[in-house]
Amino acid sequence: MTNKDQVSQSEFHAAVQNVVNEIRDMLIFKNKKYGNSALKPIRIFSKADSLEQLNVRIDDKLSRVNNRKDEDDEDVEKDLIGYLILKRIALRKKPTQDYGDFKKLSTAVLETVLSTNDTLTDEQRAHIQIIMDERWRQNENI
Repeated sequence: MTNKDQVSQSEFHAAVQNVVNEIRDMLIFKNKKYGNSALKPIRIFSKADSLEQLNVRIDDKLSRVNNRKDEDDEDVEKDLIGYLILKRIALRKKPTQDYGDFKKLSTAVLETVLSTNDTLTDEQRAHIQIIMDERWRQNENI
């Protein structure tokens, strides 16, 4: 790796913050546009709870990531990250909820996203994994 390929910690932190802000803004925009349909669905056809409905949406997005072609313009990865955040919010509303399934799902999604993103260095990937592992440990203590 050349010096120009290396990213300083401050540049990495700024890049992460930019992506996090982009996802936050997208979630807030969609919540204003569609209402709180992800966490409080109207349940006309489906009687599944909000967590199960989020799981279905996540499955759909994972399928799209798996079948995606280069010409696809839909930002499926951003939507997928957004749904995982919404699921995390829903799970936190149920403190007795088991985080094991969420951890497995989130790890699978993270691996999928990381494997399709060839702009991250191995060091950045390892750093992200360390952060995620720490988050799992924190959630297991809730």
